Amino acid sequence: MEEDKEIISPNDLVLRLSEKANNFDISKYEDFIGELCEEREYQIEATRKVVKFFLSGEYKNIAELVRENFKTNEAMQEFFRDENELLGDLLFRDKLSCTIDLATGTGKTWVMYAVARIMLAEGVVDNVLIVCTSRTIKYELLKKFNNFTIKTNLQSAFPKGGKYRNPGIIQANTAIKKGDIVIDNIHKAYDHVGSSIKDLRGKDRKILIINDEAHHFINATAHASRTEDEEMLEWAKFLRNPEYNFAFIFNSSGTPYKGDNYFKDVIYRYPIRQAIEDRMVKDINYLEKDESRGWKQKFKAIYRNHIENKKKYPKVKKHITIFVTNQISKTDKIADEIRKFLRTEEGISAEEAKKKVLPITSSQKHEANRELLKTIDEPENPAEWLVSVSMLTEGWDVNLSLIHI
Repeated sequence: MEEDKEIISPNDLVLRLSEKANNFDISKYEDFIGELCEEREYQIEATRKVVKFFLSGEYKNIAELVRENFKTNEAMQEFFRDENELLGDLLFRDKLSCTIDLATGTGKTWVMYAVARIMLAEGVVDNVLIVCTSRTIKYELLKKFNNFTIKTNLQSAFPKGGKYRNPGIIQANTAIKKGDIVIDNIHKAYDHVGSSIKDLRGKDRKILIINDEAHHFINATAHASRTEDEEMLEWAKFLRNPEYNFAFIFNSSGTPYKGDNYFKDVIYRYPIRQAIEDRMVKDINYLEKDESRGWKQKFKAIYRNHIENKKKYPKVKKHITIFVTNQISKTDKIADEIRKFLRTEEGISAEEAKKKVLPITSSQKHEANRELLKTIDEPENPAEWLVSVSMLTEGWDVNLSLIHI
């Protein structure tokens, strides 16, 4: 019989900052952080940890923090042969690089905004570059950052002075000035794509780069025919490019795993189970098990659940059911099946059924649907059924009280 494989809990891998990291006095930003994050204490604590790691002067790079933790962490000592095995998993061991692990739906964007504003105000960086993996996520980030910036209560709570106190929030399609926060897709950063990210080249600028949903970058696959250097992720090569002065690297993720291995540079963790217990996110309510077979019978059960929830939660502004596919090619096929069912079940026209079902992918043919997605939570938008690939819900915040999956 094969022995059980030894495992280590993610909690045992979360890095603790030394008391000396309190050298940086964050108190002048506490009113701003509290106004931004409100009662979400985990966002406040995550912000404090990242800022202190970056600005305390206690650490020159992430490797120093890992070594410090290995000396006192018995679980690490039992699981890893030595500190070098632990350090071997660090992509940017020579930089001030770290990750926060906040469960999906708990608001990583708030922490990213707080850290970006503080780093710019302190003058330790001249720009913040936030890269993400999809246009949906990009537009959500731009919308939220712009909304934060125009809130008078947040601006009033931000301390006076500071080098860059009023950053511009821009995409990489316009000239970048010092003090700007740039938000765009990662492919805009690559050499073969023209964008204003190249404005950031040069040693006269120090940059904080924030990688949203960083697990997607780190788990990208390389082609087998490439050499060892070429196998390095294109994203990682960009971050290591000496033409850019990426002084600080901040990774944000709800699932910080490389394959089955938890990231080794996580400095704060707020797991999904804790978020559910704290009522920060809703628990997942699955359909009751039924013996139905075939698409039509299964969809009847899903449809019944959708209607029952409308009756159960009448005060909810909009009810949506999301179908998640594993392939773009399946999206339209499933959307068509749902429309056919709705036409029969609700006695509506083909045109009405078409408006109720919204297939969403990165395909050019769904570009108009991606625009409709931006208002999906509004009652005026008739769509109630979304069909998309699995990445849709990452970084996508809808103002609904209930989403049925």
